[in-house]
Amino acid sequence: MFSLAELIDRSNSHKLAIEEYRNLDGSLLVAEPSSGGWNLLQVIEHLNLIYALYLPNIGNAIDSCPDRSEPLDEYKRTISGKMMIGGVKPRKGKRKMRMRTFKFFTPANELEIDDVFRRFADNQTYFSNQIREARMKDHRKGKVVSALGPVITFQLGECFDFLLAHEERHLLQMKEILENIK
Repeated sequence: MFSLAELIDRSNSHKLAIEEYRNLDGSLLVAEPSSGGWNLLQVIEHLNLIYALYLPNIGNAIDSCPDRSEPLDEYKRTISGKMMIGGVKPRKGKRKMRMRTFKFFTPANELEIDDVFRRFADNQTYFSNQIREARMKDHRKGKVVSALGPVITFQLGECFDFLLAHEERHLLQMKEILENIK
């Protein structure tokens, strides 16, 4: 069993970690890593693009769930959920493998720093509130379609978990990028 309260804590720690990057000089945020790939700001924008797809779908799933009088904090992972979460979650401080990004999740090259950080903070706050809201629903009944389409669906708890594991992957990537450009 897994806990929605633990997911809220993870979400809050991710928000704080990203806010630390806001203190960096703008030139570092947009510096291209010598290894190639995205810069720091593009990684954050990628997370914004993920939220743009998932947050409305999560909201719809929450709305479809029956209300509860007592919080329901625990959730289980399905087999497909375990596979999806395990595929993106870093292990022992390392990303398992490089993954291709769907074109619609690829960030633009030119981005406004303040806008990217503001939208991330707003998205993260909304996401944490959705987890809190789900605790007062029978969230086991809520289904969220993955970015792969209806072939893969998540229960609400594992969708939250998947998005946080995805963020952890990119937080690690950001750490690697920062080490690479300094």
